[in-house]
Amino acid sequence: MLNLSLVLFSLFGGLTWQDENVSVKADVDAAFVRADFRFENKGKSPVKILDVKRSCGCQTIKLKKMEYSPGESGKIEVEVKVEDMVGIVERTVTVKTDDGDEKNLTAKITVPKPAEAVPGNLSWSLDKPAAAKQVKITATKGISIRPVEAKCRHTAIAADYKVAEEGQVVILTVEPKDLGGSLLSEVALTLEVREGKKKAKKEIRIPVVLDYD
Repeated sequence: MLNLSLVLFSLFGGLTWQDENVSVKADVDAAFVRADFRFENKGKSPVKILDVKRSCGCQTIKLKKMEYSPGESGKIEVEVKVEDMVGIVERTVTVKTDDGDEKNLTAKITVPKPAEAVPGNLSWSLDKPAAAKQVKITATKGISIRPVEAKCRHTAIAADYKVAEEGQVVILTVEPKDLGGSLLSEVALTLEVREGKKKAKKEIRIPVVLDYD
């Protein structure tokens, strides 16, 4: 049965993919990255691509045409919006062809993390005096940072910063100003990030909680 399937595949076509998993590293200033999935029709008959589905709205898919003759090659270009992403992100596309095949292709994207925030969140108990707290922002190796602005989404929280080590360390100070009730918000520190000659503005976001014990 297996041999018969291989014979039918050879006779009636099928796309062979150069790589079903593609790894891409984004530059620090990248808003988008592109992953190319290359293929070839190694069968004896034409193959038509019926559908290409993306896994999220952050993807744009480009394909020059839908049908490929025996021996013909092509590629699916997948562009992913990464400007608000950090770390390792995976996005997939699903390709359906008229020979009954369905292939899941995965783009593994590494988006540089500009800095590390310690602690990663702040909280205060409304049962106790609310003193200011600090967050240490340290640049990732190979990257330099410069603070631009610190702000909170809620007026009950004040935020300010100072440079502790030029290009490398920023201290973010956060202090509740209004203890009128429970609050869930965040403080955003805007950084100018540089890696070599490339630069971009990135936000470090710190969740903030005011609540009763």
